[in-house]
Amino acid sequence: MLSSVKHALTRRRRAATVVATALLAAGAGLTFAPSASADPFRCPSDIGSDSQSLCAHVIKINPGSTLTVRSGPGSGYSNVGSLPNGTIVEVECWTNGTPVSGYTIWTRLYGGSRYVSDYYLDTGRVQSFLPQC
Repeated sequence: MLSSVKHALTRRRRAATVVATALLAAGAGLTFAPSASADPFRCPSDIGSDSQSLCAHVIKINPGSTLTVRSGPGSGYSNVGSLPNGTIVEVECWTNGTPVSGYTIWTRLYGGSRYVSDYYLDTGRVQSFLPQC
C-alpha cells in the first residue's frame, strides 16, 4: 500500500513539474519548434558560405508543391522564390512573424532578405542554434 501511494505521489509531482514548465515557457513568450524536427547541420562545402555555416532541409511540402520564399517574416510579404521539398538551405537567423500552423518562427536564409516559415524546415529548436535577426 505504501509503495503504491509513493508511486502515485511521484507521478503527480512529475505531472505538476511538466505543467509548471509549460506555463513558465508560455508566460515567457517562448515558442518551440515542432517536435518532429531535427537540428540544423553543417552545410556541405558546395552549399555553405563558410565552414561554420548551418543548413536545414525543406520538409512538409506536398508532392508537386513548393515552399514560398518571402521578402520578410510573414505571408503578407512578397514572393521572392520557391523551394521544393528536400532542398538544403543555408540558415542565418530567426525572428517572429505571422503564424503558420500555429508556429510563429521564421528563418532568414543566407544572402539577403529571404525568409521561410521555420515550420517547413527541419531546424528543431532553431533558437538554440541561430541568433535572432
